[in-house]
Amino acid sequence: MESAIPEHLRIARTRHRRVRDDYAPPYPSFVARHQPSVARVVMAYFGLQYKGDAPTAAGAALDRLADAFRAPQGPGHWDRARYVDEADYANVVSVAYWDEPARFDAWFAGVRDAWTGDGEAVAGLGTFTEVLRPSVEGYETLFSSLGRPEGIAALATGMSGEVQEHAYWGGMRDRIPLSQTNEMAPAGAPSLIRDGARLRVKPQDNLCLIRPARIGATPTPPSGKCISRRSSRCCAKGWIFCAMTVFQSAAMPTAT
Repeated sequence: MESAIPEHLRIARTRHRRVRDDYAPPYPSFVARHQPSVARVVMAYFGLQYKGDAPTAAGAALDRLADAFRAPQGPGHWDRARYVDEADYANVVSVAYWDEPARFDAWFAGVRDAWTGDGEAVAGLGTFTEVLRPSVEGYETLFSSLGRPEGIAALATGMSGEVQEHAYWGGMRDRIPLSQTNEMAPAGAPSLIRDGARLRVKPQDNLCLIRPARIGATPTPPSGKCISRRSSRCCAKGWIFCAMTVFQSAAMPTAT
């Protein structure tokens, strides 16, 4: 059993964990391990929304974005999710990952206007970006199985052995290295900044974001679906949970 916090980020605790040192989780879980040289990661979400007769334009926009992902300085990994909401709008989110923020900045400078500028708006599409830059001290991952890293974990060096900090209330917080000495309380207030045709949302300090992802398509009878993370074991599905502390430098620009 090992700690979810990598050895190079462990420091003397001034804040206690939520479990005893001899705590034994009821089932195994694992976390992604980055190289010690990785100090900050980037998770950039590119959202597209359309309805009715716009799928052709949407497909062209998504193809251009995929081409941009393959350009120099592009992401080390990206994935895409689709959902049709209750108002019958198609929502497509492409999520790209970097473990070198400087590479992202060089790449994003040439992509930002193309995605959230007037070009896509004329085509009848709604677009937005959400860019997160958590430090490695301020985020965590959790997997219920090995063999298929997802999200930012695809850029990691590898996976841990079985970790101790999970399957209890407060486990997510205990997996974040910053929690060793910092209560991570929210500070400040979000602000809205007009940036040309965009509305840019700048969040408060210590905003907690969670991204769950389900892998697999075999539901468990008789319910036909998983209804909680605990049921992920019986459903034979893999889950990843990413919680991160996002500071003001990780502002999330949004275009209308």
